[in-house]
Amino acid sequence: MPLTLDDLLALAFARGPGLEANRLITEERDRTREAQGVAINYEVMLDGRGWQHLREVVAPRLALYLREKRMGVAACEPVFISFFRGEQLYMVRAADFFEHYRLREGLSREAFDALASTWERTGRPVAGALPAGPAPGQVDLPAQVGSVMVVGMAGPEADPDLLERITAGRAGGVILFARNILSPAQVARLNATLRQAAPEGRAIFLAVDQEGGRVQRLRAPMTVWPPMARLGQVDDPGLTQEVGRAMGRDLALLGFNLDFAPVLDVVQSQDNTVIGDRSFGADPALVARHGLAFARGLMQGGVLPCGKHFPGHGGPVADSHVALPVERRARAELAQLDWVPFEAFIQAGMPMLMTAHVVFEALDDRRQGSLSKAINTDLLRGELGFAGVLVSDDLEMAAISGTRSPGEAALRALLSGVDLLLMCEGAERQLQALDFVVQQAENNEEVRVRVQEAAARVDALRQRIQAPPEVDPESAEEQVLDGVHRKVLARLS
Repeated sequence: MPLTLDDLLALAFARGPGLEANRLITEERDRTREAQGVAINYEVMLDGRGWQHLREVVAPRLALYLREKRMGVAACEPVFISFFRGEQLYMVRAADFFEHYRLREGLSREAFDALASTWERTGRPVAGALPAGPAPGQVDLPAQVGSVMVVGMAGPEADPDLLERITAGRAGGVILFARNILSPAQVARLNATLRQAAPEGRAIFLAVDQEGGRVQRLRAPMTVWPPMARLGQVDDPGLTQEVGRAMGRDLALLGFNLDFAPVLDVVQSQDNTVIGDRSFGADPALVARHGLAFARGLMQGGVLPCGKHFPGHGGPVADSHVALPVERRARAELAQLDWVPFEAFIQAGMPMLMTAHVVFEALDDRRQGSLSKAINTDLLRGELGFAGVLVSDDLEMAAISGTRSPGEAALRALLSGVDLLLMCEGAERQLQALDFVVQQAENNEEVRVRVQEAAARVDALRQRIQAPPEVDPESAEEQVLDGVHRKVLARLS
């Protein structure tokens, strides 16, 4: 099985998609060299080695090296690490690497500074200072679990209990639906209220399902976009990217920073109406190029994209909102068709994928994809090399909630390799899930470590959230009214 260093590679991609990220980081290194007269490359070979090697060998030796350069860990801005994995090069700023280390190990800044000071003297790991995970009393477990939860709310105004949960770190994001939306200006005010409730210096995810067609929560008086199948029919990736950019711009103006789109499912049958025209089409290569174009447009507009629903919801005809779909095709067929768009997304370094509430008999005949370690860890990260954040589809959909309690569903999703839990309905079920996972983490090291890993990966993605445009809600509404994108729409008619 190929080497998996997903936490580290998430940092390598933290400044843009795929190879573009490495180009940007290389340019930053060159600018640093020009401005400061020095930009050091510290080379590390990774093949056959994992996080244990990074934490016990690379980090201490790098700290000693920095001291020898009369810099130290605290002043390592001019230093860039070149991580070689076979023939592939990933560049990471040393400062990002150390911050990632601190978050992944659950250390306070004071504890990490003390550890780094010892490293600088010895170049060796400190006995007892590098636990597999912090003891339960060393971290705020409810906040750590809450940071990996995106929750729904009941109406068009945020209730005080939700705002308190956000302020206390018990919710890492909020997703809005039609039930929460009255007008563009109201949505802008609501998102501002949610954003201001977050702890100082910590962004929260403000998410929405805005795909176009049947699934777009924001409609008239805003632009009403056609389904993505129409973009596949036109087959102009440049136009698809323009649509993504326009949609992202409008979402950003209203305060959103995450769109659960595009759909990367390859629909092979007209009987599949749950996905249907939400898909770009039946050709895997077409879905891949348009999915990437749309995602890049969203990022240009100012919001993060999320490809869905891995490893593919284009085959089963059952609707996972109300039943449990079962995929019976062979693994080889899934690999040749359904996985192609997801592999393109992964190779381009896109930041997020969403799971599918589908049983894939050829991969794991006992668990839904959203709860399967064979799918979410062994396949997605081990074989396909995904380095980003994996978010569950709504854990309150019938395909999951029909067989498991909120807490068990959340726990099983995390242990399978999911990083971000999506719970879109009642606050009571969300709190049940949070309390159950916290209780399990307090008593089970495997759960505790998995929560830490998920929180570190989500925190790395959180750093990519762009600040919203500084416009008041009424002005934002004027800028997103129907007609703003009429030239783009005209090309789709």
